[in-house]
Amino acid sequence: MVAQFSRNRHAAQTIKNQFWSILNAVILELLNGPAESIYSGIKTVRVRSRGFRNNKRLANTIYFHLGGLDLYPRVVLTQTYSHSAGVEPMV
Repeated sequence: MVAQFSRNRHAAQTIKNQFWSILNAVILELLNGPAESIYSGIKTVRVRSRGFRNNKRLANTIYFHLGGLDLYPRVVLTQTYSHSAGVEPMV
């Protein structure tokens, strides 16, 4: 009986401490699922990569894998020529 009272008291205290967060989530219909999904993807990238030497490479890898980028995008190649350098365009 005492243990059950202790658990109920702990739950009530948690609700009291987080009341405004819970109310905002209910009124604004915000969910934690999308954030957890992104975090799971980041963790997967980190585990598969086996570590990085710096954070910039980690960030680039996360952007590449989670950003929906195509590995082989169709690119329209355009060439620019500098006439001042004396380079003639190829025809």
